[in-house]
Amino acid sequence: MTTEEVAARKIREWRRDPVRFVVEELKAEPDAWQLEALNAYGDQTKQRISLQACVGPGKSALLAWCGWHFLSCFGTPRERP
Repeated sequence: MTTEEVAARKIREWRRDPVRFVVEELKAEPDAWQLEALNAYGDQTKQRISLQACVGPGKSALLAWCGWHFLSCFGTPRERP
């Protein structure tokens, strides 16, 4: 299997499982509520997710993880000049 095929397979796995992306690629360990939110984010039937919490539990980290997941797994690669 070529490097490109391995990378494509890994991205397909991460598309289905944002938690796996966060743990494997970003080396982060989500809290229980962050796991629940990441699973909701990965659920294609949900259109909206609401996060309500006090200051400091990791809402911004969760948002950053979702952004990196989207860019890494669904972004369109550009042609190199």
